[in-house]
Amino acid sequence: MSSSMPLKQTSTLLLLVHLYILNYPYVNNTEYDHDLFNPRIRGLRDRTKAMEDITYFLVRQIEGGSPKTVNFASF
Repeated sequence: MSSSMPLKQTSTLLLLVHLYILNYPYVNNTEYDHDLFNPRIRGLRDRTKAMEDITYFLVRQIEGGSPKTVNFASF
């Protein structure tokens, strides 16, 4: 029984809902769907770029500003 597939889809949809609530600027783009991190649909480069964009956005939200660059060495 493959129960991991619905869990992966559920967590991706949950992430997309949270990004929508936080007004993530790219959440309405066509590539941000339930297959956002599906390796059979998206290549490694696309998935990595999406995760990088989301991470930068969330760090800016946490810091309360909009810095041009984020220094991850300080974490």
